Amino acid sequence: MSVIIPKVLIAGWFSFESPYNTAGDLLARQVLVRWLLQAGYDYDIALPLAKQGKEVDVESVDPTRYIAIIFVCGPVTSGHVTPLMRKFRAIKRIAVNVSVVPTSDLSVEFDEIIARDSPLEVNPDIVLLSEKNYVPVIGLIYAGRQKEYPNQRHDRVQAIVSKVLGSQDIAVVGIDTKLPYNEFGLKSIGQIESTIRRMDAVITTRLHGTVLSLRNDVPVIAIDPVPGGAKVARQARVLSWPVSCSADELTEQWLAEALAKVLKTDMSSEIHASVTRGSEHLSKVEERLLNALERGY
Repeated sequence: MSVIIPKVLIAGWFSFESPYNTAGDLLARQVLVRWLLQAGYDYDIALPLAKQGKEVDVESVDPTRYIAIIFVCGPVTSGHVTPLMRKFRAIKRIAVNVSVVPTSDLSVEFDEIIARDSPLEVNPDIVLLSEKNYVPVIGLIYAGRQKEYPNQRHDRVQAIVSKVLGSQDIAVVGIDTKLPYNEFGLKSIGQIESTIRRMDAVITTRLHGTVLSLRNDVPVIAIDPVPGGAKVARQARVLSWPVSCSADELTEQWLAEALAKVLKTDMSSEIHASVTRGSEHLSKVEERLLNALERGY
């Protein structure tokens, strides 16, 4: 004899046609799914446009397939929630992890409301128990157009970088090294360097994006926007930093492979070697400068 597993329909703000969901809505749904499965329930998720698997169309779904509908997360307001819940009056209706707002009394639309916050109770948001989601964080430091390099291909570089980064689950943080006016609101050298050092890696078309990354122990993909290479390529070369190319060498494949390398390989020894090489070389620069000063007297 086959065992019939009771099924629950999960709804929320993700069930309405809307330009976006919040991370909180989706993480709360994740926790609810885990609770249901652990308790021996099956589930479907009500969406405005069902696609596959556990997704069902909220407009056409048959309520009799379920023992209950659970609305999870967010404020419960009459404008959206009431029409949805009235379709499911024949089954149990529960709200969990919701904010009960004073302007909407939806107690008649639910058999039970387990509020996140209401005039009667406050509970921790269930997102507290969701699985942590981490992705690489990439700093992006662009030089932009520089008139002293009329043959630069910054637009091409930016297009390739945007395409490769856009195809991966990566958090991109724009960083600007200009002072005192900064596109991203960084107002001092300390703010710029502190942001860079918290990146997992940096992609840059700036010479100082390369140097600041390495001196803060962050692997960097140094891309010279000038075909054949100019100051960025020369700086990478004098530091013996291996992850560098010029605009005419850059391809989507090269960048994807370089990104995988700096994210998946421990490059601390390469960084240390580059910084050490640079420091040793600069001791000679200091000596030349002081000798030049002495010759002036």
